[in-house]
Amino acid sequence: MTVHFDLSSNYREVFGEISWKAAGYIPSDEQMLFHGCPARLRLVAGGVGAGKSYSTAMEICRYMGTKNGLGWIVGPSYDLCNPEFDYVLDVCRELGVVDESTVAGGLGRPRRFKLLDRYGGCELATRSATNPEAIAGRRPHFLAAVEAAQQPYEMLHKLMERAAQEAAPIILSGTFEGAYGWYAELWEKWQGVNDEGGVSFSIPTWSNLAKYPGGRQDPKIAELERMWPPDLFMERFGGIPSKPEGLVFKEFNRFEHVAHVSELFDPSRPVELWVDPATHTYSVLFVQIQKDGQTVHVLDEVYEKGILGHNIIPLVMEKSWWGHSCTTGIIDAAGTRRAGANKSQIEVWADVTKELKTHNVTWRWKEIHDVRLWYDAIHLRLHKPEGGQPLLKFASHLRDSLTPAGDALGILGELKTHRWADRNSLQAMPSRPIKRNEDALSALGYGLYCHFGPVIKRKQGSLSPNKPYF
Repeated sequence: MTVHFDLSSNYREVFGEISWKAAGYIPSDEQMLFHGCPARLRLVAGGVGAGKSYSTAMEICRYMGTKNGLGWIVGPSYDLCNPEFDYVLDVCRELGVVDESTVAGGLGRPRRFKLLDRYGGCELATRSATNPEAIAGRRPHFLAAVEAAQQPYEMLHKLMERAAQEAAPIILSGTFEGAYGWYAELWEKWQGVNDEGGVSFSIPTWSNLAKYPGGRQDPKIAELERMWPPDLFMERFGGIPSKPEGLVFKEFNRFEHVAHVSELFDPSRPVELWVDPATHTYSVLFVQIQKDGQTVHVLDEVYEKGILGHNIIPLVMEKSWWGHSCTTGIIDAAGTRRAGANKSQIEVWADVTKELKTHNVTWRWKEIHDVRLWYDAIHLRLHKPEGGQPLLKFASHLRDSLTPAGDALGILGELKTHRWADRNSLQAMPSRPIKRNEDALSALGYGLYCHFGPVIKRKQGSLSPNKPYF
C-alpha cells in the first residue's frame, strides 16, 4: 500500500488517520478515551490480554507524523520494546513510507528505523532502562515507556528530563502485575487534579472485543470474576489497582477528594489553623469551612519534622493565608499543657506572634479520650453522601511524597500510607492503627471533631450517627 500526501500543517493528524486505517484499528470506547486525551503526560494501565501494547503502538503511529521528529520506546530491556516497535514498523511498511536502509538492530540490541524524507523523515528508536547512558544525545519529540511498571521510578525522572526541552508527550504503559509501587501511586494521583497535569486510564481485559465479544458481560469474564477476589480481579483484569492491605482510609481517592486550590478557596470565608504540635512532626493545616457549614477544604499545610514550635510559627506566617485571616485555630489538647518548665504550645504561639508584631490566634480544643472519634469524623466526610459530593477535599499541591524510610511528608502522603497493624485470622482488629504517618490526620481529626462532633448533618433535621468503621 503506497500513500501520497503533502507535509501540510495537519500532517500528524492525517498520518495518524491513515495509519489506523492501514492497521484496521478500531479502538474500543476505553481505548478512545486514552487516544482522545490531549494531556502531554498519560498513563495507561491494561488488564491482562487487553491489548495495551497494540493501543500504545497505535498512539505512537500518530506521532510518526512529526516532521523530522524523533521518538523513543523505552522498556526495562531492549527486547521488551519489541512488540510496540514491530507493530509500528509493520504499519509504516504497509503504508510504504519506511526508508529500509535505516532499519537496524535486533535481538537484545537497540532498534531503529526512519521514514522516507518525503513522508516527514520521523525516526523511531528503542531504549533500555538497563542502559541509562543510551537515554542521552538528541532529545526526542515523543516517548513511550512500555512495561513502565517494571521500571524504577528514577527512570521516569530521566524521561521527564529528556522530554522537557521539546515539551515531548510521554506515554506510560503497563500492568499492575509485578509492578513497582510508584506505578499504582501515579495512576491514583493522575486520576484527579495534579500539579504534573497527568491523566491516567484503565483499559480492561473485556475491552478487547476480538477475544471477549460480550465485553464486560462476556461469559469468560464472568467466569474469571467468580474465581478472583474483587480487588485482585479489578487489578488484574480491570486495570485498576487494589488499595494496600490494612489501609485506614481506603475510601480516599484523588478523583473525588482533590482539586486545585483555586477551586477550593473562598476569599469571603476565614481560614483557620488546625494543629498537631509534636517534636517528631509538627503539622499545621490551613482549613476553610464552606458556606454550607458542612464542607471542609484543606488549602495548605506546614509539615516539618524535628523542629520546635517557635521555629514553625514563622513558616506559618510566610503563607499568604496568614494575611488573609488565620486568627482562630484548633489544637491538640496536649498543646495547652506545659511540659515541666517548658511553656505550652499556645503560650509559645502567643509569644512569637507578639515578638513578630502580628495578630494572635484564638485557640479551641477538646479532650478526646477515644481516638476512634476523630477517625470517624474523617471517615464520615470522605464518604460521598447519597446524591452529593464528599464533604472533605484537599488542594492538589499538598505533598503526597514519602521519605526513603516510608515516612509521609504531608497529609496526602499520610492518607495513602496510614494503616492498621498486621494481624492473623485469630487476632481481633486492634483498637487503633499504627501510630505512624498520622500527624496531619490528627490535626484534621481534632478540627473536624471540634466543629462537628461525631455526627454530621445529611439532610435538614436529620443526623447521621457515628458509624462503626473499625
